Amino acid sequence: MVLIFGIKTSAISMHRIIILVVGLLLFIDTSGQELCDITRISKQEQEILENFCVKLKNAVNSKDVKQLSSLCNFPLRHSFLVRTPKDDYQKFVKISRKKFEKTQHRLLLSEYLIEKLNKGNPIELLSSQTDSSGVKCYYFFSYPINRSNNPLVSQQGYLQIEKIGEKYKIVSIWTIP
Repeated sequence: MVLIFGIKTSAISMHRIIILVVGLLLFIDTSGQELCDITRISKQEQEILENFCVKLKNAVNSKDVKQLSSLCNFPLRHSFLVRTPKDDYQKFVKISRKKFEKTQHRLLLSEYLIEKLNKGNPIELLSSQTDSSGVKCYYFFSYPINRSNNPLVSQQGYLQIEKIGEKYKIVSIWTIP
């Protein structure tokens, strides 16, 4: 017998409650993702998103800084740890168009991102998610920033893509160590 909220239940009942809770959590998670599932969005949205992916692939392959810049929404959020003049670290920084075109465009020229984009149709590589309200969709490319067998050294990069007006744009670049 196990006590749950002051009620005695058997181990079998406890097992069923755990399965029910996990099932509900999975349902909530997957139902939110269905809204943004690439295979379920309208043909028009698919075409707009596919057009963005083709432009991104072409810009990255040709290393066209102006084209890469046109695919970003500025200021671009960037979550790599960046050292500031005061020798402290900021979790997020905002990159202006000017700074992006001068130096920060290199963030999109990672050999692993280029490799991933060239593996096939870029739209098929996108993952989708909804925002915390469950209404707005965003998409992202994930790619290794560096490859290592040591999990303390390897990092995963993400390009977050959202619809801004009638076009999709890169709104954020972030990493998970």
